[in-house]
Amino acid sequence: MTRHDRQETVDTGEHDPLTEVIAAHDALRAADRRLHRAVRAARSAGETWEVIGETLGITRQAAYQRFGRAGERSDTGLAPLPDAADRSVRILVDLTEGRWPAVVSRFSPRMAGAVDATRLAAVWAELTDSIGRYEGIGTTFVRRIGRHTVVDVAVRCEAGDATLRVAYDDGGAIAGLLVLPVAQT
Repeated sequence: MTRHDRQETVDTGEHDPLTEVIAAHDALRAADRRLHRAVRAARSAGETWEVIGETLGITRQAAYQRFGRAGERSDTGLAPLPDAADRSVRILVDLTEGRWPAVVSRFSPRMAGAVDATRLAAVWAELTDSIGRYEGIGTTFVRRIGRHTVVDVAVRCEAGDATLRVAYDDGGAIAGLLVLPVAQT
């Protein structure tokens, strides 16, 4: 069911529980953007990463990793792809809904040569056997590493949390795709 279909369901008075999920996710993303703007403003006003971290209840290193590098240019002088976070969330949705060909169609030629839709489905099945069914999404972290834009998406699953890590080449194709238990990130 598309977002448009869901809106029509809501407009006709039918109850669709995923409409609330979509609304909450949209609110979370808006709050995350607001938090990033606030941190940039605090840094511009001279606040340290230590003070920002303490304010957020995290370490200064965690504050810097989450907010300090997200928009910075890499040593190549290139900025991350501007829509990388949204692309990665769409990939996660496609994975959780079993749309393997949709994910594979976004692979770089090298990735497509290594992983087809059947293999991707098998790996996803193994993953869900070990960490359980997908339950929700957390924050995204975007950065530039060398020739790639790398995005980490926090994923909540039945048996534990994980990170979906997607690497994009400069053309926006998926050059790498990993799912890591939180302990490995």
